[in-house]
Amino acid sequence: MRIYANQLAAHLNKSLLPVYLVTGDDPLLAIEAADSVRAKARQQGYSERQVIEGNTESDWTALVDAGRAMSLFAQRQVLDVRLAKSKTDSSAQWALEEYLKDPSPDHLLLISAPKLDKGVSRQKWFTRLEQCGAVVTVSPLKRQDVPAWIRRRAGAAGLQLDDDAVALIAERNEGNLLALAQEIQKLVLLLGAGPVTVRQVAQAVAESARYNIFDLVDTCLQGDRRRVVRMFDGLHAEAVAPAQVLWWLSRDIRALALMAQTLAKGKPLERVLADQFIWEVRKPLFRKALTKLPSRRWQELLCRCAELDRRVKGFGTGNVWDDLLELGLQMS
Repeated sequence: MRIYANQLAAHLNKSLLPVYLVTGDDPLLAIEAADSVRAKARQQGYSERQVIEGNTESDWTALVDAGRAMSLFAQRQVLDVRLAKSKTDSSAQWALEEYLKDPSPDHLLLISAPKLDKGVSRQKWFTRLEQCGAVVTVSPLKRQDVPAWIRRRAGAAGLQLDDDAVALIAERNEGNLLALAQEIQKLVLLLGAGPVTVRQVAQAVAESARYNIFDLVDTCLQGDRRRVVRMFDGLHAEAVAPAQVLWWLSRDIRALALMAQTLAKGKPLERVLADQFIWEVRKPLFRKALTKLPSRRWQELLCRCAELDRRVKGFGTGNVWDDLLELGLQMS
């Protein structure tokens, strides 16, 4: 059978199959899906776990041997197989086929894998797995679903976030669920359970580092040139990677260049902001930036980002931090 990760909890409440394959691109959702299978297995008496990395032929031999080992006194065991690639080689296919011919009643096979190549679903072992177990598909959250995920996660941790706080957390972590989960844990430690405002979130982030890239980008859009200079100096002194600074600056420049082009064609500003999924808390910054510089100028800055990308990667000479500062001041 095939199920989605958000259906797994309901499935495990009803039954536990002998084989599970958890596959998908989002690391946090995949880890938590596999954890829920392990937790259910422990409840059902699978008290031991054997981790098999699945990288060499000997690893796969261990899986086959474990499946064949039978004993009246054996402990029930989870065979935790980790696949590192999206394709399976001949050794992996052989071992999985052998095991799935007759899954051991003393074992639960749990396979964790990245998003698998389409051709894998036509392999014999995969077909057998679908017949006797479950393929759990982990899909990355869509951008518009991230705020609801943050609210649920924060609520489970005892935090009551207002809408602007949710938007700020989502914006600063770019939909990276691992980073979002860590951000929520940090807020719990710093603020404790209860209501949390956007000001408290911003202050908590500011207290974790003297300078941060998120505030730098916003300061550039605000046009506070003196503070831009101070922040660049601070980030340089704290040994922040230039590539990281350039990525965040170029992300907003790219969005502004596209929005400015669309505005020039007569599309309403609010529709343009919505189409680019600009969070409500940042819309005033983008409105201001779009009125300061014409479309042509944003395109020039985007070309400058491409030049700096080569510089950051080691092509060319000169001080890359000076060039980044110049870019930030031009944004301002």
